Amino acid sequence: MTLTDSDIHTSWRLPSEGAVADPWICFGERERRTAGLEALRRCVGDHEGLVHGDLPRRPFVVRDGDRDFSDLIDLDGVDLILATRDLRHPQLQLFRTREAVPPDSYSAIENSRTTPHGPIEVSRVLAELESGATMTIVGAHELWPPLRQFCLDLSAIRAGSASVDIHLSASGPCDSGERRAGTDCFVMQVAGQSRWRIWARPQDGILEPDRSELGSTSATSVDVALDAGESLYLPTGTTYRTVGGAGPALTLLTWSPRPSVADVLREALAAVAKHRSALRRSLPPGFASEEQLSHSAAAEAIDAMAFDTASIHAAAAERFWSEQRAVPVGWLRAHLTVGSIDGRTFLRRQPGFVVRMQVVGDDCFVRMDRREIRLPAWAAPCVERLVAGDSVQVEEIAELIGLDDALVISRRLVRDGVLARDLAIGVDGPDHAHH
Repeated sequence: MTLTDSDIHTSWRLPSEGAVADPWICFGERERRTAGLEALRRCVGDHEGLVHGDLPRRPFVVRDGDRDFSDLIDLDGVDLILATRDLRHPQLQLFRTREAVPPDSYSAIENSRTTPHGPIEVSRVLAELESGATMTIVGAHELWPPLRQFCLDLSAIRAGSASVDIHLSASGPCDSGERRAGTDCFVMQVAGQSRWRIWARPQDGILEPDRSELGSTSATSVDVALDAGESLYLPTGTTYRTVGGAGPALTLLTWSPRPSVADVLREALAAVAKHRSALRRSLPPGFASEEQLSHSAAAEAIDAMAFDTASIHAAAAERFWSEQRAVPVGWLRAHLTVGSIDGRTFLRRQPGFVVRMQVVGDDCFVRMDRREIRLPAWAAPCVERLVAGDSVQVEEIAELIGLDDALVISRRLVRDGVLARDLAIGVDGPDHAHH
């Protein structure tokens, strides 16, 4: 068997494209779930529904005294974002009591028809903060690596892409007016204090860590104060309002949507409809009549459908992992130095990412996010050994398929971001690790 790099093909797919055939074998899924549970624990403490990622559909507060969110971002981090990221409205917005501050009052003048507002003027933003405005940075996970990793971890357990907004005020948040949570929201107080007014159904109440209700069961709203290290869970549909606090107050709002069973079924039906013309057929005139209802095209198509629940679940899982963007740190250097990989090099799967693999006919398919790598089927045992998780020396792979083929596969998987050098192990093995 002689393999060249041109025998290995990499392609990019749409996230809606399902599995090649049977369910994929996943490597790294357990590690991602563990990281996801830890991220969720930071939001809600040791809640009884944590193990299953299932939380009650009512707000609650977590007041564990030793928690600290400043590793995600602190005031210095926000300062660095303002100084280096060239933010514009609407990614950065300012609010004063129940009203948005006009962007022109804190943006540079820019003569452009396509860009209504220029970059923010940091000095003007700070002046607005000093006079009582609240600053919001939308999608801050796109600007700050620790927040991005936190969102990736949370998404792994919540099955929906998470995002983070930063709220900062000099003297406590201003009155935001009533708002409604469009998705589940985890509020984490990094510094200072924020005060919230929360409306919940009377029968639900709002829970403290000891799960007791705040106020009487007939109350329609409850005021909650969050100090640094405390958090608040707002399920989808909760009406809330910030009503003050003490500053400087730095608050993170993590938005975490969760797909419903109906969402999965909707995607499954759309996938089936792509291959069954009967489901794309227009309804006939008078379809609502009793005669048409008994033998209409819709009824016939629905009767003919046979959903395989295992396939629906596998396709939903595959779409989810396809949408998890994997951009490993150090990929550039690894790509540029891939030629130096030899038999003594130790490799391992990229930490923190899920690799899926399956063999169909004469081909072995490897997927990582939207990338799909196709190799000969005989290379599958080699690939499985490389992505299983433990560090492996290329010489060990050579015992299976020969050194030349082992180098071709190893170098290609490093170049495609599936593998990384294990820098904790030197060329002579674990006993000569570089520290």
